[in-house]
Amino acid sequence: MNMDIAHFRERIARLTPINTLSEKNLRALFDSMQLIQLARGEKLFHEGQEDKSHFYLLQGAISIRSLLSAPKIIQADSPEAMLPLDHYQPRKHSATAKTDAVCLKIDSPSLEMMLSWQQSGDYEVEEITPDSVFSAEDWMGKLLKNAILQQLPAERIQMMFQKLTAENYNAGDMIIRQGEPGEHFFVLSGGRAAVLRNTPSSPQGTPVAQLFPGDTFGEDALLSSEPRNASVQAVEDCQVMRMTKQDFEKIIQREVPRSIDFMEAADLVSRNKARWIDVRHPNEFGQEHLDKAINLPLLFLRLKMNQLDRNYHYVVCCEDGAKSRAGAYLLNKHGIEARVLEGGLQSAL
Repeated sequence: MNMDIAHFRERIARLTPINTLSEKNLRALFDSMQLIQLARGEKLFHEGQEDKSHFYLLQGAISIRSLLSAPKIIQADSPEAMLPLDHYQPRKHSATAKTDAVCLKIDSPSLEMMLSWQQSGDYEVEEITPDSVFSAEDWMGKLLKNAILQQLPAERIQMMFQKLTAENYNAGDMIIRQGEPGEHFFVLSGGRAAVLRNTPSSPQGTPVAQLFPGDTFGEDALLSSEPRNASVQAVEDCQVMRMTKQDFEKIIQREVPRSIDFMEAADLVSRNKARWIDVRHPNEFGQEHLDKAINLPLLFLRLKMNQLDRNYHYVVCCEDGAKSRAGAYLLNKHGIEARVLEGGLQSAL
């Protein structure tokens, strides 16, 4: 939370529906807020705009009008300023600063998720987060930014939080083990953990990634129906929120990315609008693969996704589509546009 936001903190806490949030949930939401300073005559948003944001007036005056209506002036000290400005998508009006003004912009999916969290029973953070380097607000705020969870309707967000159960692990404990079947979905809520990959030369596991509060793990095995491809070990005392495979399938897996047929995908690739990602083992990829495909097995996809060009869409493929679902889910979770090749490579090669 920067100093500018802090200056308006008391006012923000009174805004509707933010005023229904508990203190800890409000703190978690601050990372999704942004102050916008407007000069007189400057536009805040336009009629017809779609922006997935809540806007509030904190200081000054704003003129709200459409092409068919007379302007309406909203002052910062008026009751109307406690409500979001023209909260319709797409916008039914334009908003213009009548005077120099300060407005608050909040990411709508994050706000809706936090409101759902509150309504679902408002987990007592103190029960699951003892003293650690990271505060509860860190993991809650990070979870709010999960692109897959932001697609869930409010009722399923509530259901998700109701189904999560808290567990504690001591430093050195194995939370999940490579090769075991996937039975749970996890959210790290406190502490730090390491992702380990076992190989013949390193049977004890080589660290390939670190997990911090708000990171999720365990989805790959649930989505692909294959054994876990890595282990996760607590580096320090950890707190974890866990959901069963059955609840994950019912609540979250329904948001697995859409599929795309081969002809449509190939057209996008030919026009340089999309790229293939093949998540099979390198030996399988070496035998036969689509032209210009990138080979990134699931574990390496997780490690190298930051190197992918986000200007492209990605079509994820494997033999039958099982691993592809896990790969596309992982990319979408991190805000990268990805779809699954319908029918897998069996339908394409």
